[in-house]
Amino acid sequence: MWVWLAAAEGCRRGMGAHRTGGWRLSSMRAPKNEATGTSGQSFVKAKFEELGWGAVPNPEHDLGTDLWLQARDERRFDLGALVGAQVKTGPSYFDEPEAVDGEIAGWWYRDDDAHFNYWCNHRIPHILVLHRMDDNTSFWVDVTADKVESTGRGRKILVPASSTIDADHFELLLAVASRRPDVVQWEGSAWKVGRDVASGSRLRYALLTPRLIAPHPNSKTADLNAEQAIALLVQMRVHDLCRYAETQPLTDPANIDPVTDSRWQLFGALHRWLLKGELDGIDTLETDSLPPDHRSAIAVIRCHAYLEAGRTQEALDVLDTALLRDDANPVDNGWLNAQRARCLADLGRVDEARETALEIQALRHVAPDDPTAGVLVGSAAQVIFDLGDWGEKTLADVIQSRDNVAAWWRSQTLVTALDMQFDQVFKAWGKESSVTHFAEDVVWNRFRSSMLLAGYAADSAAWRHSASLLAQHQLMSSTDADTFVWALDLLRLAGAEKETKLAAGRLIDDGPISPLLKVAAEIDLDLSGRSSLKSDLSFLERVADALPSETCDRHVNWGISNLEALDALTERLKPQFWVPEAIINMVAALVPGASDSVRADVMAHVASLPVIEDQLLASRYARLIRTIGSDPWTPDQAAALCSRPEGDNFELTQAIDKVRAEREDGFRSSLVTRIASGDISALGNYGDVTDLPPDAAAGMIHSLATSVTNQTAAARNGTYRMGGIDVLRTLTLLNAWHPDQAKWDPVEEALAESASHVEHIVGAIDLLGILREQVPGSERARLEPLLRELASEVKRGDSGFGAFISRSDSRASAALALARISPQSVSPAELLELLSGEPSQRAAAAEIITFQADDTQIGLLVALSADVDAEVRAAVAHGLAYWVTQGVARPLSALALKKLLAEPGLQLGKHVSEALANADGDGAELLAQMLHDHPSTVVLVRLRHFRERRVKDS
Repeated sequence: MWVWLAAAEGCRRGMGAHRTGGWRLSSMRAPKNEATGTSGQSFVKAKFEELGWGAVPNPEHDLGTDLWLQARDERRFDLGALVGAQVKTGPSYFDEPEAVDGEIAGWWYRDDDAHFNYWCNHRIPHILVLHRMDDNTSFWVDVTADKVESTGRGRKILVPASSTIDADHFELLLAVASRRPDVVQWEGSAWKVGRDVASGSRLRYALLTPRLIAPHPNSKTADLNAEQAIALLVQMRVHDLCRYAETQPLTDPANIDPVTDSRWQLFGALHRWLLKGELDGIDTLETDSLPPDHRSAIAVIRCHAYLEAGRTQEALDVLDTALLRDDANPVDNGWLNAQRARCLADLGRVDEARETALEIQALRHVAPDDPTAGVLVGSAAQVIFDLGDWGEKTLADVIQSRDNVAAWWRSQTLVTALDMQFDQVFKAWGKESSVTHFAEDVVWNRFRSSMLLAGYAADSAAWRHSASLLAQHQLMSSTDADTFVWALDLLRLAGAEKETKLAAGRLIDDGPISPLLKVAAEIDLDLSGRSSLKSDLSFLERVADALPSETCDRHVNWGISNLEALDALTERLKPQFWVPEAIINMVAALVPGASDSVRADVMAHVASLPVIEDQLLASRYARLIRTIGSDPWTPDQAAALCSRPEGDNFELTQAIDKVRAEREDGFRSSLVTRIASGDISALGNYGDVTDLPPDAAAGMIHSLATSVTNQTAAARNGTYRMGGIDVLRTLTLLNAWHPDQAKWDPVEEALAESASHVEHIVGAIDLLGILREQVPGSERARLEPLLRELASEVKRGDSGFGAFISRSDSRASAALALARISPQSVSPAELLELLSGEPSQRAAAAEIITFQADDTQIGLLVALSADVDAEVRAAVAHGLAYWVTQGVARPLSALALKKLLAEPGLQLGKHVSEALANADGDGAELLAQMLHDHPSTVVLVRLRHFRERRVKDS
């Protein structure tokens, strides 16, 4: 027995295995032709040998152990784990069955306290086997204290009828083999520098748990080895690497040549990729002659580099090639498969990804104390959860699996980055003036390290989170165009759709534009993954206004072809969002900048659509039709669009009717009867309401007046209906253009009612200012005190004229409308208070100055044009454009406007181009010249319409 006890301790303590505070894992593998019981051994021994386990009898020193069982995994790798087995054979052991619902659930086995104490307290787990000779079936139970019951004279244990020694119970037997009472202690592990990690696992540890391999910053390591250098790289401790340059010259990749140890070559390739972005070194690493653990590490590094470059299929090919050799140890094999599950999920091969992730869960039993195995199990559990059905057990599994030491250590790295970033923001707020020379960017390094740790652990969710944070940090702290490109690409690949749209919006408004153009040109939607497709579509939608026609054409063509083969796309990627909406939104945004031929393809697609009953889909296509407008349709295209079969949802029908109304005088005239009866959708399709016949205008005004009165009465009672048509604004519009049929009383009543909801009145207030010339003087006189009351209403806790300027209520709109209707009604003191207020207040001041049209105030507008807030500069640009067209304070107003238009970004140009809509004369022509080469498609379309109107008027 001492021989086998020694073997047991050898399997638990060493024999060429690796250990970090716990479990050892051997790389020894049994041959396929090992004997399976042909040498006269017991049936039970043979059964375990059929499972690939080693089984050795213990006949001479049997105190309760008949067999010593050497556990191996399904691929016959020795796990360094031992199980003792006590075998009982004969019919008498089946004389005491336990029945449940009439079925035999198992058999009770009785013995004395001494035997049960022996099994329960043994350092090696033990199973009890009842072998039935009749059918050569072996039943077993893991003998643990919680399963043993006292009988008064001894003890008993139930051997389940469902637990048999066969392949179906292989994992349960592995779980017994891996059960140990030892408690792994990780406290203090940061100082041990990997001394307990076996050589065959050090590269994996360096990439997944580098703190167990890399020297501590405060320790002194005389000779840095390759694994330690790689661990330092993964931690992005570049400054620490430089400290070792004198004692270890290979920390400089320039000193690594082709004959250098392969691990140092791996370090050099990784160094060049991380610090210079050069992927060639990783691509060309030779692996054929390397040990399996080295090949596994290189495959994972190469895979992750490809994933960060958006080359998911190539990453999967790398893993498939590595797995084909089938020589990686169990944890490395699980590592490769965890990465494979990650790739499969992003490629939309959901079932395969989930199946692969399920296989990785066996590492719980194979290496329960290996922190690298633990983090891989957690990553795989997340894949299972993300791709499977929701359920309490699944949620519990993923939470428990992700609660592992490697994940905690990675969180420390992320927290350090966030802490340092907060410190930087505070110092900037405090206007710290000190300068630290040769300082590293700790925030960037720690964010990048957390990305690497998550990526090498195949934790896609954690990688996306860290990548998004790093990209946001770069966008906020850099002014370099190439950095913007890198950060935008990172946001897209991370699937951070909201952050991608925010970043793109900031750059599209304020510049620089060049990074957006480069990213959009390089996007290949055919290569977009399951996690990045939505971000890519949203990015293109947001930056469409700046894109050249060739880029618009390519992405529009992709959108139309995939809308027409939607099932193939959804089957390929199985995306987690409603794809048609995202694609149509992108196409609608890109169509204005597309070429005529591509726009024609879009119109042909819309005209040939089958009947659309779904309201959401109909609303998206309605938006696309409104974006195209009525003019571009050829007679044949328009005929095809307008002759669609019945059955479309009303939103699509209304959009098509609007095209018909603007193209067909007869159809437009047919809407008059419906408008007179109060059909609001017919009014929307009619278009320009200025030529609405008096009878139709009167009928619609009567209907709207009734709706407004009812809405005000409901508000008085505390009832509000949100959404739908803005009836007060529409009534104001018709009143202004049809004064003979106007009904102003409901408008005045709504504005005077203190209970009116801001959303119900702000549209009408804005319109009153815009259409001030159409509002009769007598009505303006009645509206002015109402607007002043709304503008000067003070919120609790506020005081003064400036308190009304808030974009969250109606006071700002009322003040601006008041200034438009009666420009001199705002006193200098009130204007000064606005000028010294919040950005929204300063923007309102700029608009008020604009409508006062006093050329002596040009200095105020020029001063405001240098405001740090984009909203203020936009208001100034709009005001200066108006002054240029009206000849106010020229040429100074033109010079100030030209300077504003020189700023990067599209926002100011779009605000300025609004002034072309109704402008004429030499001022309008001067404004058009300023905008003739503007990069915005919206601006160029407005400029084209201006030119066409000038030609028509001439």
